[in-house]
Amino acid sequence: MIKMAADRGAKSVALISENALFPKLGIDGAAVQAKDAGLQVVYKEYYPSKTTDLSAMLSAAWAPKPDVLIVGGYTADMMLLARQASELGVRPKMFGFLLGPTLPGFVESLGAAAESTLEPVQWAAHMPWKDQLFGMTSLEYAERFKKEFGYEPDYHPPQSTAALEVYHLAIEKAGSLDPQKVRDAIAATDIKTAYGPIRFNEKGQNIAKGMGVIQIQNGRPKVVYPTEFKEADLVYPMPQR
Repeated sequence: MIKMAADRGAKSVALISENALFPKLGIDGAAVQAKDAGLQVVYKEYYPSKTTDLSAMLSAAWAPKPDVLIVGGYTADMMLLARQASELGVRPKMFGFLLGPTLPGFVESLGAAAESTLEPVQWAAHMPWKDQLFGMTSLEYAERFKKEFGYEPDYHPPQSTAALEVYHLAIEKAGSLDPQKVRDAIAATDIKTAYGPIRFNEKGQNIAKGMGVIQIQNGRPKVVYPTEFKEADLVYPMPQR
């Protein structure tokens, strides 16, 4: 999201995070990336967990009129924040969430307040991946999942499937359940899955694929980044109401 903002000429960013490990890591990373991209961080604060009113923090973050607002927290907080931002007229050019817009109930509960919001995603059904073990594409995976369970998958199911594939293939390659042999086989993984390509670095991070970004457009999440995978163009700046 920071790269997208910088590419479109944004100059400033405000950052809000729950004082919890995951959102803090994300927002702290966004601050570093913003500085590297030449954006000024005009506001950066954490709120205590179980906060029930974020209006004062939103007002403070909006006071310097940042081009970009990125927030991090968990589902209930992010829905509260999006709702209060709408009520307060907080409408930056870009409004991003570390998680939220793709989660069940977010768009349905917020309606117009969710429109044009952004979220980084690990996977989307139309991405051009094909699973070498099962022979299915990402889209075929999504269709089969929906037929079986009655709803469209987010990234969690294909990511979980890919994790089990890595483990299965590593055990098969090792020819053993010895932990060290299996670990070494996992470290040497280089496969294609419906979730995407998988290849690990020395830290155990999958370096073979990047992330995408979705934007809620007409009530639906649309991939707007990276450009080679996009379903729609990024709406920027966010329309004012």
